[in-house]
Amino acid sequence: MANILLLDESDLAERALKGILAKGNHRVVATDKPEVAWRTLRAGVIFDLVIMEAKLKEGGGARFLQRVRDDWYFGSFPVLIYTTENDVSLVRRTLHLGVQSYLLKPYSEDAVHAQVAKAVHAPWRARFFEDEKSFCAEKGVTPETLTQRRRELMAGFESAARTFPAWGEARRI
Repeated sequence: MANILLLDESDLAERALKGILAKGNHRVVATDKPEVAWRTLRAGVIFDLVIMEAKLKEGGGARFLQRVRDDWYFGSFPVLIYTTENDVSLVRRTLHLGVQSYLLKPYSEDAVHAQVAKAVHAPWRARFFEDEKSFCAEKGVTPETLTQRRRELMAGFESAARTFPAWGEARRI
């Protein structure tokens, strides 16, 4: 099972992709706004893959993808692009930004599931974190204790944001 962030302005495409992903028991959070997708992505380390439409209004898709690639932490995050556009310059630009793959609509369900499996097989966060089970065993804590400590840490960040408003605002961007 994967946690997927879906960025698409089309309700029809969103419903179709959610249906395909549900067959693989994947969880999907969907938005039609790049700025919401960015805030959602940064809110926690819970996503395995972003699936997005290449053509969003006012170039929002390209800006979102560039923002992800420019970020020190999410720079290697797997992004799957899908679109009806087979414009060579668009394909080159997105491939140059290091997307995992580029699918043209109509795409097969098997192709989507293969791309999700690829992202899950070699998780991007493995560069930063060891798996939870090994970490808990090494530290002698339960997963529940780890979750509680993370909540306490996040509460500390929120407190710091109130004390230092400029830092809190920069963290929300």
